[in-house]
Amino acid sequence: MSPEQKWAALRQLAKKRRRDSIDGYCRLSDFHDGYYECYFVSPWTRSAHNVGADVMLLGQDWSSSDKLKKPRVSEQRKYGQSRGLRTNVNLCSLLQNMRLDFGETYATNLFPFIKKGPMNARIRDRDMDYCAREYAIPQIEIISPRIVVCLGKSAYEAICRSLNEECRLFKQAFQPEHCINHRGIEIYGLPHPGSWGIRNGGGIEAVHKKWWILGNRLTELQAR
Repeated sequence: MSPEQKWAALRQLAKKRRRDSIDGYCRLSDFHDGYYECYFVSPWTRSAHNVGADVMLLGQDWSSSDKLKKPRVSEQRKYGQSRGLRTNVNLCSLLQNMRLDFGETYATNLFPFIKKGPMNARIRDRDMDYCAREYAIPQIEIISPRIVVCLGKSAYEAICRSLNEECRLFKQAFQPEHCINHRGIEIYGLPHPGSWGIRNGGGIEAVHKKWWILGNRLTELQAR
């Protein structure tokens, strides 16, 4: 696809998301008269929308009703994130192992709706799978990066299920020999860059090493 064709296809997905709904969840437009609504599947893409990116980042979801009911935050509307949040700072640091800045990637979330309750509220597997099929995988196919990095186990396993792939052990999902290959695109799973994800991933040094391995793999793919 040309860049223009990619943008057109992504816009259609965003329109679909604005019309769509899932019982038990909210939509972006439900908060502050649509203050956070955008022309992307996920507001996170505002800060990283390189349609020619070699690396695509796939988070789980963007926010929750408890957070969005609070007073509007102009930074979140403009950039789709709070750039000083520790999770986002960690992610930018980890990306340096792939010799990338965040803005050089294409970043989106697998679940484009808003869960009710706090940020740690659970999203049902069947709803994750629906959004993987209807939104995440189509975005992967449109962008067609060399590498997709799923941030966290939930996003990674939803992609596995939706592609009818046997779920690898998540602790091995960063290794090239265990990647999912979808239409020539390599899909990996890495710990969520939040503090709890890094702890579960073996600590900051271990997580940096996993990103460094993927950085080397990206270099190999770019040299082909």
